[in-house]
Amino acid sequence: MTNRTAPTGTPATAIDARLRALLPVEPMGAAGFTGRWAGGTAMVLGPVLMLAGALLRVRFHFFYPDQLAAYERHPTLMATAYGLFAAGSVLLWPAVAVLATRIGIRSPGWGLWGGVLAVLGLFARTFHAGVDHRPSSWCGPVAPMSPPRP
Repeated sequence: MTNRTAPTGTPATAIDARLRALLPVEPMGAAGFTGRWAGGTAMVLGPVLMLAGALLRVRFHFFYPDQLAAYERHPTLMATAYGLFAAGSVLLWPAVAVLATRIGIRSPGWGLWGGVLAVLGLFARTFHAGVDHRPSSWCGPVAPMSPPRP
């Protein structure tokens, strides 16, 4: 990395220069790892799936006992809602990769670490969606891993 200026010709800021010195990352290009079509499709479909999942369960309170009661009354609806939300969360990683690559063109350190932290946050949210979905299997008449009843 020999060019220490931003693509517009303006000098890099002090923070940007420190980040480049700490983490020398070469820019990948405008399209990036996933490509513009996969990233663009993910940018559109990911939030739509998450919104659809949230709207399917919006009529029920979000406090967990109410969610379990809703799952007991409407198991297909709630399973679909949780599944759509989790699918949207997983689908957003290519969008984050494209966005991080676009940021990385101007500031590679910010693009890399922003992308890494955003993807980690997305997959943590996916884990939590699985944790939210697991107790709903306890509501059925024959639950394989039911908690002990007093």
